[in-house]
Amino acid sequence: MSQARISLTEVLALLDVPAIRQRFGVVETDLPILQRWLIGAGARWGLNAEHRVRLGLPRAMEQNTWRFALRRMLLGYAMGQGADFAGIEPYTEVAGLEAALLGPLVLLLDELDVFAERLSHSYS
Repeated sequence: MSQARISLTEVLALLDVPAIRQRFGVVETDLPILQRWLIGAGARWGLNAEHRVRLGLPRAMEQNTWRFALRRMLLGYAMGQGADFAGIEPYTEVAGLEAALLGPLVLLLDELDVFAERLSHSYS
């Protein structure tokens, strides 16, 4: 995992595993909604800019990372339609009670971040 890109396809495959869905409180019928949001918000690969640096890429490449997509979704939920805020264009498809799905997604990505960080170090 230390060299894993943590792509959209990989995360969606993790969410296809019933035990992982259960751990994070996601049901199978939530998957199409999450997939639509993630594609629309621009999640492609890499947890954040720091994760991409650990993979040998230049700093400041946060676009299309998970953090980038989550910020867009959260901002869209909070602001709705509107101009960008701090250089972030809101993704406005996240609304209503379905927005609660962001919580489990954030928890999953936080766990992946912890494991990616741990596996980026050498251990004896």
